[in-house]
Amino acid sequence: MALSLKASMNSQKPNFLIGENYQISLKQSMEDLLAETQKETPNFSLSMKPFYDLIQAKVDPPLESIWVYSALSFRSHSFAKKDPLNRLSTINDLFQLVSSCSSPCNSSKSIALLAPIVFEVYKLVVEVLGKDSGSKGEKKVNIKIKSLVEVIIGYISMCCCKGFRFSDESEAIDVDLVIPVEDLTSIWIDRNAYLQSFFATGE
Repeated sequence: MALSLKASMNSQKPNFLIGENYQISLKQSMEDLLAETQKETPNFSLSMKPFYDLIQAKVDPPLESIWVYSALSFRSHSFAKKDPLNRLSTINDLFQLVSSCSSPCNSSKSIALLAPIVFEVYKLVVEVLGKDSGSKGEKKVNIKIKSLVEVIIGYISMCCCKGFRFSDESEAIDVDLVIPVEDLTSIWIDRNAYLQSFFATGE
């Protein structure tokens, strides 16, 4: 099932997520989620709704709300079979979700939100390179990966062009995060993984 915002045409924005209440709810939701990540068997299913509401409550949602909602949506999929095409399809759905959620955002935020997607593509490429690249199945995977990478690059270019239409002030990314970047990153990787693997992807 594709990742998507399960929005209803007749649904209304949560009227309690306004002003200071919004920030309080965002911070509390983040703290609850981080507490869950520390458990041996975390259950993220109950965290989906709060972050969905946070996205719906604002035209230009905070980076954290989109980042977490997309991460939880991605984590809800099982990759037990380790099928590269299945993973690639889910990564593509993730890209569609993130680009849809961030469409009202400025170019800086839209590009920043691509970091987890690039990370997942990188991991898949490393995995595929370790297999027999001569097989028909692997060639198909390589073609589809290249296609997705081209789409992502095109999206970044489009965001950059969009940025030229706005002032420097409006394009400045909001760095007033409610939690440290390291904690945001931990939502995308396992507790025992090294954070350096996330930040070193683009090096």
